Amino acid sequence: MHRDLILRFIEIQMLLISPICPHVAEHVGRLLNKESSILQSSWPEASDVDEIILNASCYLMECAHSFRIFYKNHTMSIAKSKTKIKQEGIDQKPNEGIIWIAKSFPPWQHAVLTTLSEMYKEKKELPDNKAISVKLGSLDVLKKHMKKVMPFVQAVKEKVEKKGAAALNMTSDFDEFSVLNGVRNYLCNTLDLEHIDIKYTDDNLCPEKTKEECCPGAPYMSFYKKPGVMMSIVNPVQGSGYFTSYILIKQGDTVQKVLDIVLRNERVKTEINLWKFKNPLVDCRKLPAIDNIKQDKEKLSPSATFSVDCEKNEIFLMEGDTKIFIGSH
Repeated sequence: MHRDLILRFIEIQMLLISPICPHVAEHVGRLLNKESSILQSSWPEASDVDEIILNASCYLMECAHSFRIFYKNHTMSIAKSKTKIKQEGIDQKPNEGIIWIAKSFPPWQHAVLTTLSEMYKEKKELPDNKAISVKLGSLDVLKKHMKKVMPFVQAVKEKVEKKGAAALNMTSDFDEFSVLNGVRNYLCNTLDLEHIDIKYTDDNLCPEKTKEECCPGAPYMSFYKKPGVMMSIVNPVQGSGYFTSYILIKQGDTVQKVLDIVLRNERVKTEINLWKFKNPLVDCRKLPAIDNIKQDKEKLSPSATFSVDCEKNEIFLMEGDTKIFIGSH
């Protein structure tokens, strides 16, 4: 939670209990470093409710839940696949994902929503499924999709019961891309992914099946494992509880990104840096100098980029136009 939000909540609660327990409210006020007495404070005033923010919050919670289901289904399909290739030392869990956002409904869903909206305006409620089926069956645009029409209608009717006419809107009242982009790090953490891209379904790379399953307010997420080369990162600091991490280095990864992955995986709360051997082929075979752990090593710039050769299992560091050999696995 946000620190300012927590403090605001405590302050409001302090004011609300002040008529009943003024001594407790005064004590909390001193803990919050309030200069004046709580009895001199004014009663809190509620601001107008921002329905758009509330809708965006509900949207985010629903998306996070559906993304976890997509992730579970994806990993289960990998586990059941008989043709998957098992790479020794590297699991097959996805490490990256793509969130697909639809700007508009597919034509057949648009036709269904338009019809349902017209029927809702007539009686302020939706008729039974039989009347809806007869009405939709007369539309030429739906003849190829009749098997999917009524399940979609039923899903819409359930939303109408909860949200009313707003469930029949063709577009969202907030920017889906901005909402998801603002919590990209949270989604990476909750799904245990290293990176997430957010794209629209009108992208040329979007699969046709994804375009059919995706609609405004209900984004779809796909997962994949980006290939790379394993790199061992050793902590030489004595008396530390952190030892060795094994990180899959992928093409284009920055040093800062690798550091962020280590911090997240090892739950390290202190600042860390990444160093490399000056001579990867020789220095890695020397006994480490306990009194000088930086001997024969060079500090890497956080902005430096890694380049990998997956066929030869080699890792390079790109500093400008210079390509430096890091090591092989």
